[in-house]
Amino acid sequence: MPPSRLVKSEKGEKMDLNYFKGQIFDLLNESDELDISDIRAEDREDLFTVTTGDGSVFRVICETVK
Repeated sequence: MPPSRLVKSEKGEKMDLNYFKGQIFDLLNESDELDISDIRAEDREDLFTVTTGDGSVFRVICETVK
């Protein structure tokens, strides 16, 4: 079952954080321009550790702000 896109709140519907993380993972994974050699998803911490072909390592942190 695919993750829900929206969650209801008193201010209306908003995008679910897990859906957003899934979309970010797909964007990173499908990118040819970034030369990504590895993506490590740390789901409980809501972050991705991304390694590029030249050995650089980046962290992408996902959090709901509003």
